[in-house]
Amino acid sequence: MLRIFSGDFVTGEISGKPAGQGLYFLIAVIMLIPILMVVLSLVVPYPAIRWATIVVAVLLVAFNAVGLPYPSAYDSFLIVVSMVFNVVIVWLAWRWV
Repeated sequence: MLRIFSGDFVTGEISGKPAGQGLYFLIAVIMLIPILMVVLSLVVPYPAIRWATIVVAVLLVAFNAVGLPYPSAYDSFLIVVSMVFNVVIVWLAWRWV
């Protein structure tokens, strides 16, 4: 939403490239990962969810690090906050007993 209000958003384009339904679907899947992890933490048994949490959090940190630095201060701030939380999640999952 911030991109729309800041004027960074051009209809039908992402980073200057044409965006189609496949790309929008991929973005929706990526946005659902945190929700899915919350649900999985309630239904998946301990050893499996511990490793799934570690793997997913590390992948999210790597995914977000690829795009750094972002052009806007708010983008960089939100990504850094996200990365900090994911590192904390990895640390907590690693210490999970």
